[in-house]
Amino acid sequence: MRLGLKITIYTLLIALLPFIATMIITLAHNSEYIQTLTLNSVENELKTGAEAISGYFSTRISDIATYADMPMLKTMDWKRIEPYLQSELKRHEGIYEKLLLGRLDSHYYVTAGGNPAQDGLASFDNSDPDSRLKSIRQRPYWQITAGPKNVNRRTVYLSDPMISYTTGVKQVMVASSIMSDEGKTAGMIAGAIEWDQIESLINKIRKRIIPEDIPEQKMFLISADGVYIYHWDPKKIVHLVLDEAGKPLINEIGEKVVSKSKVTEDPSAELAKAGKSMVAGETGTAFYTDAETQEEMAVVFAPIASARYTIAIVQPKRVIMKPIINLQMYLITVMVVTIIVVLVVSLLMAHKISIPIITLSNAAKQIAKGQKHATIKTTSKDEVGELTETFNSMAVSLQERELSLKNSEKRYRTLVENIPGAVYRSEIDFPWYMMHMSEAVSSITQYNATVFIDRNIAFGNLIIAHDIEIVEKAVKDACVNHEPFTVEYGIVDANGNTRYVFEKGQVIYDENDKPLWLDGVIMDITEHKQAVEQDVEKGRFIKKALDALDHPFYVINIDDYSIAMANSAALGDHVLEEGLTCYGLTHRFNKPCSGPNEICPIKEIRKTHKPLTVEHTHYDSFGNKRRYEVHAHPILDRSGKLMQVIEYNIDITEKHHAQMEQKRLMKILETKNKELQSIVYVASHDLKSPLVNISGFGKELSMYCDRLSKLLTKTELTESDKKKIDEIIKESVPESLEFINASTKKINMLINGLLQVSRAGSTQLNIESLDMNKIMKDIVETIEFQAKQAGVSINVDDLPPCMGDLPKTNQVFSNLLSNALKYLDPSREGKIHISGWKENHISVYCIEDNGIGIAPDYQEKIFEVFHRLHPDDSAGGEGIGLTIVMRILDRQNGRIWVESETGKGSKFYVSLPAL
Repeated sequence: MRLGLKITIYTLLIALLPFIATMIITLAHNSEYIQTLTLNSVENELKTGAEAISGYFSTRISDIATYADMPMLKTMDWKRIEPYLQSELKRHEGIYEKLLLGRLDSHYYVTAGGNPAQDGLASFDNSDPDSRLKSIRQRPYWQITAGPKNVNRRTVYLSDPMISYTTGVKQVMVASSIMSDEGKTAGMIAGAIEWDQIESLINKIRKRIIPEDIPEQKMFLISADGVYIYHWDPKKIVHLVLDEAGKPLINEIGEKVVSKSKVTEDPSAELAKAGKSMVAGETGTAFYTDAETQEEMAVVFAPIASARYTIAIVQPKRVIMKPIINLQMYLITVMVVTIIVVLVVSLLMAHKISIPIITLSNAAKQIAKGQKHATIKTTSKDEVGELTETFNSMAVSLQERELSLKNSEKRYRTLVENIPGAVYRSEIDFPWYMMHMSEAVSSITQYNATVFIDRNIAFGNLIIAHDIEIVEKAVKDACVNHEPFTVEYGIVDANGNTRYVFEKGQVIYDENDKPLWLDGVIMDITEHKQAVEQDVEKGRFIKKALDALDHPFYVINIDDYSIAMANSAALGDHVLEEGLTCYGLTHRFNKPCSGPNEICPIKEIRKTHKPLTVEHTHYDSFGNKRRYEVHAHPILDRSGKLMQVIEYNIDITEKHHAQMEQKRLMKILETKNKELQSIVYVASHDLKSPLVNISGFGKELSMYCDRLSKLLTKTELTESDKKKIDEIIKESVPESLEFINASTKKINMLINGLLQVSRAGSTQLNIESLDMNKIMKDIVETIEFQAKQAGVSINVDDLPPCMGDLPKTNQVFSNLLSNALKYLDPSREGKIHISGWKENHISVYCIEDNGIGIAPDYQEKIFEVFHRLHPDDSAGGEGIGLTIVMRILDRQNGRIWVESETGKGSKFYVSLPAL
């Protein structure tokens, strides 16, 4: 084979094989990368859209949940609630099509109107008093928030798109349970959002995330059970089924028939499988074959968190592959052009290389034949014979070596200049004149390197006097031991400032082991040294601050429970030795504490990485057992790994003893109260039996007197006897019976009063935040008619809130207002003024009247059981109202007192804990 052909073939193989392999690998890698990048881009855009839709629904859910917490809605009184919901409907400016209040029996009120004859409930014909009421029993939003699927728990629910019973319009319902003050389900509140609003939001998002130049991309939404609620094909979206006349079909219970399609039931098995992932709330990508067009498609989906919906984008796989196909065509074109160029270059190169060699070969043959006069005509200076070629090769080799040496020197200089410090070569002995110094020394000493190299300044003359000996010793030790040396010392720079440096060097020896010079590097450590000194100073300050604390303080290593740091209050006479553990110091144990009574904070923080507070019994620094409140906090490194735990202990021994004593006294008090209640109950029960007998026999005696009177009319007696008997039957006996009945009623009243006072101190309390303005408004409304009849004006100021039991607090102020009405002065117009203010941690309320007043001697007695200010007046009552009020307030950490003046009125003050 000719030389030119060989060169051409070898050049093609050497140039093209790596190129072709690289092109193939690049094409395969980039194809996969572009596909992944395209799908990731679509997925990120889709997540952004899903978050926007989720935010919209989160706002609606928050609206409805806020309504459900309102005390007004807990009353389920539609007459009070409807005006407020109508105003909210206007305030939201068309967001809600209607608001609905659902009852536990599945009937409901709606802002769109109801049947006035049926208390405003929605019916199928609101103009017909006898029309059948509408029911939402089959609606999931009622079943979950107020129906059989809700067992006295607060639930907020967002429905799938559905058809309204009222308007027939597709809508989404946002519903929430309404919980009573007793924690039971009272009903539900729901808002209807017309689907047109939501669809408008989805269309805006679709236009934002789907480019106009890719019409093949389409979007759909599914509900939590896989039903299409938004789709480019109207037949698949939830819609009413119409009859031939275009009217909605009605099922057997009077509801409009709805058509639904599910992604999980799609004819394509791949899409149906992906639909199950969507229903599960996952994010991802799937490929499937379209059942109608048989085209391979890609679907990217992401969940809408607050709505349990899923949004998805569908596009043909060819759209994704289009950039890849373009890349393939481009690379193939480049490959063809490259092959042609390489082929041409190879032919030219083969021709240029082979001609001089062939010429030289021919000339060599002529010389071999003895043709001394043969000449070589060539323009190439590289091929003039073997001797010339050898000489030229030697010259080229020397040039290459020289160039290599220059490059090595250049690399060395670059390396030296980039070392973080000044590289030097100096004499062995003080004052260490420099033979070489890099320019980095200028940033350390503020002197140029040439000053040291020209021996104008010796580096040793910059060293602080008391550090020169340290440096000399380090260099001498290095010479003796034949080891590198490191040393830190201070220098004075050109500006007179003290700086600190770190030097690492070694001694260079000749072949006779004689020291020649020092090579090394000097680095500026001024900032590091200052930082270390600051850290040391901070450590001293922290130690002093901790020792000043009265409470024991520890820093504990998480791996072995050893104490890394502790203050004087923690150690006492102990010394912080290595291996001293927290349990050994505080509990005198040989292992960590455990059990429900001594929970180990270290173990708990290992699990949770969160702070906690527990109570432990510890030995104090004097060896006495004390009760401590242990506060533990984790210390994490930057990666979140738990490293140590901080503990500080607060001595609560006295508090603990007081609490135990309080529990003991409370238990005794509880026992005494139960005994007292039992005595009251038994006494009242045993007293009622003879009272019933006395009352019964009194009635029988009265009846017998009537019979005797009738018999006497038929018996012949003297007028004198008749007169005496008649006087006994008609006057003496009835008068005695009247006294018996009056006494019986009095005793029965006293027994009932005792029972009421007993119950006031035993019923369960539910302490909560109370809106006193609302409570007082409700009480005033209940006595408004009575006040108008008596001609009394009632004024109420703005009242501060407080903490208390709602029913009992209501009873307190109802009794006080009733008393104010009872004891008015008929000689003047009645006035009642209610005011309130906050003092420190209590709220004080005043009920002031201008009634008859209370004499000073009776102002304490009126709170005693069965004490009445005017026993014979017409005001009535059993004399226990203020006693019950006082007992209620005592149980709520409150109190009552009175200020009064006879003939001018009274002021009753009530205090309760402030909010």
